[in-house]
Amino acid sequence: MTSMQRKPAKILLPVLWGAVLFGWALAASATPPPALTLGGQNAKSDLVLILTPIFSLVIIVFGVMAWIGKLSWWYFAGAIFGAVLVFGSDQITSWIRTLWGV
Repeated sequence: MTSMQRKPAKILLPVLWGAVLFGWALAASATPPPALTLGGQNAKSDLVLILTPIFSLVIIVFGVMAWIGKLSWWYFAGAIFGAVLVFGSDQITSWIRTLWGV
């Protein structure tokens, strides 16, 4: 191949990549936002979304360990109480506000 035959390929390849990336950017901007959004408003809901399966497995493991006697029942009760506080904090807050009339 001579240098004259390679020249169109050197120009065509960046143009082709630019068109592909531009098309990808257009397609990405038309898609809905991801499940985990950014910002402080949704941080708690995203954290609860991530921790729900982990916390349920921890509760199961603590329950089995307490059942066979390898862990105190107080740790199991503490894990359940922590789950109630983490996952029910919005309901507890609204209940206290209505209780005090705020």
